[in-house]
Amino acid sequence: MVLALLSIPVSPAAMAADLRSRSRGLPREAKGPTVCDSLLSVPRVAEMLDISRRSVYRYIELGELSVVDLRTGNGRSRVRIPSRDVHEFVGRRTSTTSCRRSA
Repeated sequence: MVLALLSIPVSPAAMAADLRSRSRGLPREAKGPTVCDSLLSVPRVAEMLDISRRSVYRYIELGELSVVDLRTGNGRSRVRIPSRDVHEFVGRRTSTTSCRRSA
């Protein structure tokens, strides 16, 4: 029995996109960054916002920031915060008025 291989012309860009989507386990139609590309740790968010980790957890409890829990088993929780939520949080708290402290 002889198997014949079909030669289908495919552009190099299409092949590269297909390989990238397969390596990520995404369907071919998926476009843009994956969710995992944009998850931030609590210490990273605290550093970005120049606040304490405790304040980040407070904002999580208040529902100001959402989290993705990556816990595996009974170990401690491993939460990550979508960067989109951090940007929205900053946008909600951005003021157009100047803040001046009186002495």
